[in-house]
Amino acid sequence: MRRTHVSGLAGLIGLLLGVLVLAVAAPAAAGQQAGASPLAEGAGMGAKPDAAVRHLQRVLRARGRKLGPAGVDGRFGPRTAAAVRGLQSSFGLEPDGVVGPNTWHALPADPNTPQVGPGAHGPVVTALQTALRKYRGPNTPTDPGAADGQFGPKTEKAVKAYQADRSVTADGIVGDRTWWVPAGGAGATLASLAGLTTA
Repeated sequence: MRRTHVSGLAGLIGLLLGVLVLAVAAPAAAGQQAGASPLAEGAGMGAKPDAAVRHLQRVLRARGRKLGPAGVDGRFGPRTAAAVRGLQSSFGLEPDGVVGPNTWHALPADPNTPQVGPGAHGPVVTALQTALRKYRGPNTPTDPGAADGQFGPKTEKAVKAYQADRSVTADGIVGDRTWWVPAGGAGATLASLAGLTTA
């Protein structure tokens, strides 16, 4: 009987240690995913845009912050810095324009806006098709027809019309710049019209 009690206690201690390890590891992993390294003006300004800056810019746009004509471009310039300072102020953080651990921790999750193009299918494409129709209405160049979840020729044509209208390269591929370019009044974007934002 005593052996069962000891093994049960050892199992309970092991379980508690496992929960403790997960509780300590989860925030660290979240910080790494959110770009635990501080970001400041000048990041991503080299030959290649920075993925962490793109992540930050998507979140800023989802929160209604304006980034200027370049939008989500992976380059931390003056407009991104100003948007960061505004967001920091709204969270009660020091508005220094540097995205350090406190700012990363305060940011919401990255919106679900994957790159999609011809041949793609599924719920994100359905949401995209719905957003394209909402943008200018039915029977307009941005109307892809039925929201069937299939990125076919009609959806590609509608995407290109939207891109041309918003001064984005009209390549028919929906990436960060297409999802997040301002789509009209009240801070709307294609991502927000599609219901893919977290804000």
